[in-house]
Amino acid sequence: MTDSVVPLGTSGELESVRGLLVIWERLCIRMRSDWPPSGWYSAEMYQEDLKLRDQLEVILKEFPEADRITAAVSALSVEDRGSILCAALEEEVIQVGGRPWYWQRRPAVLPWAGA
Repeated sequence: MTDSVVPLGTSGELESVRGLLVIWERLCIRMRSDWPPSGWYSAEMYQEDLKLRDQLEVILKEFPEADRITAAVSALSVEDRGSILCAALEEEVIQVGGRPWYWQRRPAVLPWAGA
């Protein structure tokens, strides 16, 4: 899907947008495929993906067609106000409270459970 929004071979700011979209799309694919290859993904790696998504959030206003990619995670996650991720990272839930919607959700299948 990223290719249809920002074509391969772009440069400048679009290249940065493309890179961030690719990272987000890969996260969605991992979630949809139950976290291949091992079925495991650490809470720290997931948090890093969300931090990169924060960078994309700032840019998205200029690329409304990117919503097709960014909305995919809502179908693959459940609302929990960030409590599961915060617990896994041993952080206060309140730190997630003011962040964008994707910080308020957790993967439907927890990739760090039992780790």
